[in-house]
Amino acid sequence: MKITENQIIAQFQEWLTDCDSDELARVTGELFGGKCFPNYNKDSHRYDIYDFDPDENYYGAFDEIQ
Repeated sequence: MKITENQIIAQFQEWLTDCDSDELARVTGELFGGKCFPNYNKDSHRYDIYDFDPDENYYGAFDEIQ
């Protein structure tokens, strides 16, 4: 099956709209080479911050963020 870039983007945008924070964290961790977990933000009273634990597949995506 061949798909276009626009189809990929449209599907991703639809998925992103429908996913919850646990699913978003899981996929983000996989994409960037590690594991990502939602963490409770006391200021907003929501799970809208994340912990990222890099593994052997991490390629440096967050190196400049500290």
